[in-house]
Amino acid sequence: MKKSVVSFVLVSALYSQFTVASGPSQLEHKERLEEQVLVSSSGVATPIRQVGTSVSIITHEDIALRGYQSLSEILRTQVGIAASNSGGRGKATALRIRGEEGFRTLVKIDGVDISDPTGVQIGPQIQHLLASDDIEKVEVLRGPQGFIYGADAGGVINIFTRSGKQQAQGKVSAEYGRFDSTALNAYITSGNDVGDIFVAITDQRSEGFNTSETDLSNDNDGYDNTTLHTKLGWNIQPSWRAQLVVRNVEAENEFDNCSFRDSSGSFVGTNQCLGEFDQLTARGSLAYTGEAMSHSLAYSYTDIERNNIALGSINTFATEGGIDKLEYLGRLDLADQLTLVVGSDFQSQSIDTGTSQDRDQLGVFGEVQLALADSVFVTAGARHDDNDDFGEHTSVRLSGAYIYTLNADAYLKARSSYGTGFRAPSLFEVSYNASDNAFGEAAATVLKEENSAGYDVAFEYHNSALGLSFELTYFDQQVEDEIFFDNSAFSGYLQDDGKTVSEGIEFATEYNVLPILAIVANYTYNDTELAERNQMAASGDTITNIQRRRRPQNIANVGLNFSLLENKLNLLFNLRSSRNAIERNGDTVVALDDYEVLDVSARYRITNNLVINARVENANDEDYREVLGFNTSGSAVYAGIKYQF
Repeated sequence: MKKSVVSFVLVSALYSQFTVASGPSQLEHKERLEEQVLVSSSGVATPIRQVGTSVSIITHEDIALRGYQSLSEILRTQVGIAASNSGGRGKATALRIRGEEGFRTLVKIDGVDISDPTGVQIGPQIQHLLASDDIEKVEVLRGPQGFIYGADAGGVINIFTRSGKQQAQGKVSAEYGRFDSTALNAYITSGNDVGDIFVAITDQRSEGFNTSETDLSNDNDGYDNTTLHTKLGWNIQPSWRAQLVVRNVEAENEFDNCSFRDSSGSFVGTNQCLGEFDQLTARGSLAYTGEAMSHSLAYSYTDIERNNIALGSINTFATEGGIDKLEYLGRLDLADQLTLVVGSDFQSQSIDTGTSQDRDQLGVFGEVQLALADSVFVTAGARHDDNDDFGEHTSVRLSGAYIYTLNADAYLKARSSYGTGFRAPSLFEVSYNASDNAFGEAAATVLKEENSAGYDVAFEYHNSALGLSFELTYFDQQVEDEIFFDNSAFSGYLQDDGKTVSEGIEFATEYNVLPILAIVANYTYNDTELAERNQMAASGDTITNIQRRRRPQNIANVGLNFSLLENKLNLLFNLRSSRNAIERNGDTVVALDDYEVLDVSARYRITNNLVINARVENANDEDYREVLGFNTSGSAVYAGIKYQF
């Protein structure tokens, strides 16, 4: 398929003498919270202690211990995040942060935006994102405060892979489990003062299980994914660095319930359906980093092809799309306690579904960051976008944090943030309403932009001596004039003239109870409500307080993390709970299952460079549905081995 040969060619550059690298223990890997640095809040490195927005950090150790093969399974264990999956690995998956639609979540890998321009709302295809060994860290920015990345970002997932090392290093791993599932992963990295290189390949294959409850043949719906990721860095001078990131994903997904027209023009349905997904992304950047200022200029490119094949040869759907983006980001320290962040991005989107469409958007932004007496941290910023089809819009964000130091090891933190944004109707939404597929009110509806606003208020406590931290957050966000598909008459896309609401409470804690035991837990209460007109579409002419579909009001995770045998053996028991979610079936509102799923993972370090691992997913064999009409997996056991050199 497309250009994945680029990554293979780069492997040939890696010839060096391998050295054995010892793996850090869990406690060694976990940085003290006040020393962690993140970039997702404002695009520049900032100590998390000073950040006024809601951000979660997932370390490589967290990912390795949980052992999931899909990153969406990792992310759904985090506070404020819910996910719904339509039938197993590789099937359509929506990841919702604070109850917002999955397409409002921006996902970046080493600065590369992996949004799918061929998707209905240009969201990320999160089901094809693998939890591979090359991931170093994931930062999650919750809420519509990611204006640095675009006015339509209702949340940001920033993924960082490993960087090149002075000495050559690498890792290979293999796993096998239920549904004849295999996972192979390898990466290799090397570097010196001049530059570095990192190459990773992951291959996952699974026979899967029957996706649809209506498929009485009970055939398996499998999934294959091969992902190549390459990162090249060149240290031109001590302050100048150039970097190239290339990523290619080739996936095939078997599913049920597709249809096509036969020779007589009649629709024929079948459960022998195959979806092909091919995404190539690349990003080249040049960055200058000085003591008082930094600048970066980057160009990124995304190309996606998707095809649906029925009965092995009949192409029922084909589309191709691309995103070109030019970005600038600058930081200037105006004084010891005053920093200015400025930037601009120009984005061009295009899709081809038989008819070509394209759109450009230019955005400029700036933010002032103020620090007072190492205890008060304030930011204020604005963004202005000019969209080809929907005109000019201005978005803002304010954030603040106050630190009260209790002693050398403990502090209290109060923080709050507020942000606004807008989303232009996607090219697909506009073209669908203009096509022969739309009828009635949808065909006559001229879609306009959505507007969003949200704020949160939080209190945190951190005590490094006790190994204890917790945070309690209240959030409230709204989307005005939300675009939604007509699930009653299936006429096309309609638009509300009211506000869709999502508000709630997030609680997260981590406590090292004993030297061998840590408790990690979170709970999210999310009260959502459809706008008035969307409720009418869901319930006929009767207005009721209908919550948004597939958003559990209550989600929780409770984990017990054991470190035994001088940290050679790690055990994690994670119980995930979901309650009070609904689905819509045409005009009918249906309650989805309440459920609790227990996952157990184990990892044993035989030597510094050899590890064996095992995992039991859904150990309690819970029978539940996240999406109406789609099956979920029962208990499944997986085991694997990893070798680091």
